[in-house]
Amino acid sequence: MLSLSEIEKLPLHKLVYRILKESILNGSLKPGDKLVEEIISRKLSISKTPVREAIRELTQEGLIIHHSRRGITIIDFTEKDILEIITLREHIESFGLSLSIPRFNDEDKKYFQSIINDIYEFEQKKQYKDLVRKDLEFHKALIEASGHSRLIKIWSLLESQVLVLLNIIDYDMFALHYSGTSHTELLTCIFSGNTHVALSNLRDHIRTSGKHVLRCIKQGSNTGQL
Repeated sequence: MLSLSEIEKLPLHKLVYRILKESILNGSLKPGDKLVEEIISRKLSISKTPVREAIRELTQEGLIIHHSRRGITIIDFTEKDILEIITLREHIESFGLSLSIPRFNDEDKKYFQSIINDIYEFEQKKQYKDLVRKDLEFHKALIEASGHSRLIKIWSLLESQVLVLLNIIDYDMFALHYSGTSHTELLTCIFSGNTHVALSNLRDHIRTSGKHVLRCIKQGSNTGQL
């Protein structure tokens, strides 16, 4: 949440960008929802120019899609999109982790363990949106520890799409396969000192999660939930 002083310093198009992006990431705007510049500008009592610029930036991040017939919509996901996200995550995170492992220390381990503790808590309470954000915080931290600035930037763009995707999944359908236990196992491998085992476990972790995401999306579509 931006403070009043931060809001006052933002250019108008950046403020619109933040409002739209947060609405997309928290699920207020859902995949496939249509965006109309005129309606947005009227609701925010501003001209269409900053709205158009904000939409342009979100389009570059892959959160908004321009269709020749349907107009402008929030990103929706085909099976091909989901498979691309899974395989890209696998390669990006594996590379990031290979760079991060030599840099980790005991304080890092405590930090990751604190994230996992939160994951267990949110999982038990079925606070799925909080759980998803904490899950991505764990994986983002693996990337950021690499110190590779361009890799971190690429991950941040992908992270937004992953968050939108995970927010449309029904928790109860995913819960049986989503567990803090898998992150605990991953953390154990990462700090085992065996890089090969850690990378193998990470790849399996991402693939397994991806398979369950696909299953939930397909089942949701078949039951009319999506």
